[in-house]
Amino acid sequence: MCLAVWMVAPLGITADDFGQRKAPGYADLSRDPDLRAMRAIRDSMTQWVVERSIDLDRLKAAYVRMDGNEILRLLQISNQEAAELDARLRSHAESLLFKFPWLARKAAVAGPCTTCNIERGFAALRQDVSKRTPRLSGDVSAADAIADDGEYDEGSEADCKWIEFTVAEVACAMTGPWVYWLCSYLAYCRYCTGPVVDTICR
Repeated sequence: MCLAVWMVAPLGITADDFGQRKAPGYADLSRDPDLRAMRAIRDSMTQWVVERSIDLDRLKAAYVRMDGNEILRLLQISNQEAAELDARLRSHAESLLFKFPWLARKAAVAGPCTTCNIERGFAALRQDVSKRTPRLSGDVSAADAIADDGEYDEGSEADCKWIEFTVAEVACAMTGPWVYWLCSYLAYCRYCTGPVVDTICR
């Protein structure tokens, strides 16, 4: 699939919807707990990479090949831990779909991404990695360290076009955790603004 961030416009979102924070049936998408939890998973996956000094050049090469086994090996995540992450992401995405049925008509839920903008995604990832300070994770599993859904930094709050961003996040979440991670960076850079976004997405 071409990344969800490029597929929002043809999916029935009108010009009047663009940039809207509020969604039908909910006061404020920016405060939705499932959307925030998904963003926290992305951020904690990046922190996992920082703490383990994972080689981003080798990781990028594996992404170019779309070699899922090599990506997980480089990320030091087992198949079981990847499955746990996948289940958490899908649970949050399905919860959003349940709360907002209109998302099902708009989200580009498809198979694995085969035309991801890997260059742009890794450019943002490298900027994020460079600005982070390592935090000791202690004796915890990869899945627990990566998918701590409560780990969301209020200080990094961005302002986004929340309808488009939510559509993209739901679509990204359906691709599996390692594709979601890069896909979410592209969605973040396309639909969000703020000092942290400017630093990462320059």
